[in-house]
Amino acid sequence: MGLTVNAISELILLLLMTAAVILAYRKLTQLDINSHPISLLDDLLLFFCIPAFFLYGIFSIVPAMLKNNGLSIAITLLQVNTELLLQMAPLFPYYLYV
Repeated sequence: MGLTVNAISELILLLLMTAAVILAYRKLTQLDINSHPISLLDDLLLFFCIPAFFLYGIFSIVPAMLKNNGLSIAITLLQVNTELLLQMAPLFPYYLYV
């Protein structure tokens, strides 16, 4: 019972944070784009984090699969996918203008 309550509250928080980030991203897209950045260090730091997200997903999904916990698997997949999409989304408009 306690694990189910934890998983449901985690899912609700994930959905609320995703909605907040989408609203913030909409406001962010209205700002000016610097077409000549000083360095691509920010982009490299974002790309270096991608393997860590996948490792987190693997290390979270394997135990959930062993315990046949579908809710934990779904939450982990949503977390990894939304984190990657929301983290990489600001880079795509920049590369369209270059």
